[in-house]
Amino acid sequence: MSDNVQIALIIAAGAAAVIWMLRDKLKGTKVEVSKEGVKVGVDTQEPSVTRISGVKIKGDANNLTATNGGQIDQADIEGNKNRLKS
Repeated sequence: MSDNVQIALIIAAGAAAVIWMLRDKLKGTKVEVSKEGVKVGVDTQEPSVTRISGVKIKGDANNLTATNGGQIDQADIEGNKNRLKS
């Protein structure tokens, strides 16, 4: 197998392990993969506040959204047309 395939399988196995460990607290998950990128969504049983910190974003036209009154702090952003929304 190529290195890219092995890396993708390791990431997928790690994500599956985290979802399995949190299965009692999760109501649903969704993953969308397209040429533009990957979108991952998780619905929890209880409303929770999202806090995102220490994020490094490099490139152009990236979107980072924190829902339910969430916070985004200490974001290191490089590039053009990047959008943070909280």
